[in-house]
Amino acid sequence: MTRARSILTEIRRTREEVEQLRGAGTGTVTVGLSIAAHLALLPPSLRPFRARYPDIRLHIIEGFYPTLEERLRDGTVDFYIGPDGGAQPVPQLSREVLFHNRRIVLCRAGHPLAAATSLRELVGQDWVTTSITADASDEINAFFARHGLPPPRLAVRSQSALTLLTCLANSDLLAMVPAQWERFEMTGKALTTIRVGEELTAPPLVLVRRADLPLTPRRHAFARPDAPSHVSADDRTLGSAPKA
Repeated sequence: MTRARSILTEIRRTREEVEQLRGAGTGTVTVGLSIAAHLALLPPSLRPFRARYPDIRLHIIEGFYPTLEERLRDGTVDFYIGPDGGAQPVPQLSREVLFHNRRIVLCRAGHPLAAATSLRELVGQDWVTTSITADASDEINAFFARHGLPPPRLAVRSQSALTLLTCLANSDLLAMVPAQWERFEMTGKALTTIRVGEELTAPPLVLVRRADLPLTPRRHAFARPDAPSHVSADDRTLGSAPKA
């Protein structure tokens, strides 16, 4: 069944690429974006892409690489942008580092610990987390352990930006999230950053796609809006991405 979907996808992509090279502005771009990729890349990319390709249909899936791997392999998702989970992709997929990242600690505006300056002051608090690994506690526990602190209490795990936002805005839960959350205008009044002194690193954001399926011109334009569509995959970087 997976092979059949892959063959149908290759036929569709070939047809769309021929049409696009002839100047037709139709087709579909299906991308998987993590929460960090949504916040970092979608706001600056969406408007210019829509202006240039108004008839292209965008299908945007919020998720992490493990949940999208099969669809990347069969070609029904054109590419994924999100945090690097550490493990090498399966042989059919290629991975490209777009930019390195860091984390921040977020809480609701008016949180009693909003003025804290260290992780030590946050010991004993309840947390909401997103995770790209099987054990959500692995990622956040490491930061506390590094400074000789007991592990935090994980009260809620989510893979949805809406769930994370709702939990933070309506409780005293804390979250350690990619730094892009700090620049997200829609959360500016509801959330605030706890500026701890410890360095909170994050996995780099990567682009993962089928190695044997080159991106069509429109897919390439969405992956790198500042580059001409003839740039090869090996030369492609997401030039508009912040170097946080």
